[in-house]
Amino acid sequence: MIAQIGIITMLFTFFLSGCSSTKPIVWTKGDVSFTSFRFFEIKPVVNATGKNDKQEIVSSLTAHFKEQFERQNLQLNNDPQIKNEVLVVESNLLNYGSRDISTTSISAASRRYTRVSFVVLETFLVNKSKSYNVARISTNKEVGYSQYTSDTAEWLLKETAAEVAKEVVQIMQPKIQEQERGIWQQF
Repeated sequence: MIAQIGIITMLFTFFLSGCSSTKPIVWTKGDVSFTSFRFFEIKPVVNATGKNDKQEIVSSLTAHFKEQFERQNLQLNNDPQIKNEVLVVESNLLNYGSRDISTTSISAASRRYTRVSFVVLETFLVNKSKSYNVARISTNKEVGYSQYTSDTAEWLLKETAAEVAKEVVQIMQPKIQEQERGIWQQF
């Protein structure tokens, strides 16, 4: 009985351990070569939550996407004429919100986290010239906190956008390595 309580407490502590440590799930189309893409076009995030009060969230998330892509040195497309070398980033906000955690079942060590805020986002990389999906990134991010502030929400949205940008860098990695080889071969 004591071992069962210990295991349950341990699992519950892992569940409430602050920031979610889940890694986004990424699917890529097997026959696509990402070496031909040089630019990214970020479309405004679509509110797919079914709630109309999330407009500020989706516009903020779109701005964070642009900021994080630039931070990761992923070139944004500013010329609408270019279509062949562009991947369009289309994202759907599937769920966003916060919920209370029952404080009666929380251990003393985790009692400071009384609320959890979460974002569920699905992002598609679309070949602009052929209009088909070449990759899909599903992101689930959550954070525990004691008092909700707008800083918590902004941090969560920024971290979600940063996670997606990092995954795009991983998808594009062969292209980055190829460019680096090309630079070194010039010398």
